[in-house]
Amino acid sequence: MAWVAGFDVAQGGRRGDRIGAAVARPAGRGAVLDAVRVYTPPFSPSAVIAEVAGWFKTYGITEVHGDRVAEGFVVQDFKMHGLTYRPCALDRSQLYLELLALVNSGRVRLLDHPELLRELRGLERRRGGQGRDRVDHRRGNHDDLANAVATALVLAAGRSRNELYTGLSAGEFAALVPSSIPTGDVPAPPPLVLPPGGVYWPGG
Repeated sequence: MAWVAGFDVAQGGRRGDRIGAAVARPAGRGAVLDAVRVYTPPFSPSAVIAEVAGWFKTYGITEVHGDRVAEGFVVQDFKMHGLTYRPCALDRSQLYLELLALVNSGRVRLLDHPELLRELRGLERRRGGQGRDRVDHRRGNHDDLANAVATALVLAAGRSRNELYTGLSAGEFAALVPSSIPTGDVPAPPPLVLPPGGVYWPGG
């Protein structure tokens, strides 16, 4: 079984950012989220990486994936513990849009984890420059765990970064991410009526 590790780092005190870690695996044409961890500051990033590295190894993981912002000390810390940190080719917004498509098509199985579901619901999609949309959390909210999960699931599912998606309206994504998600098979998504050209992240 080829598990995939997603990781989102923080400094341990600045702006209250947290560290998120996730493990997912391929499943058919999609992926399954198997486990998550989130660390709330204050903490030592190096100490958390040491703990997470040991946890990842229990799954036979040798590579950890995350954003390029974290390359510096994170690369060295994981290397000290025998793991390779690889920056993801997709940025945060692209990962969220890929995850949205996977959820919409019923190709991922999430965990019934309250913090994860809260972070996913708190994301907003905004029109950006040069034809690119930006997806991020609302001011004062967090998306550390959501980012780690999106990284692990999208890479595990092997989605193509060149695919185009129509997206969901605000209420439609909430219907796909209910307050309680069974740990069995992914429930079939409800029928969607997408507005022409409608590309919105919930809460926008």
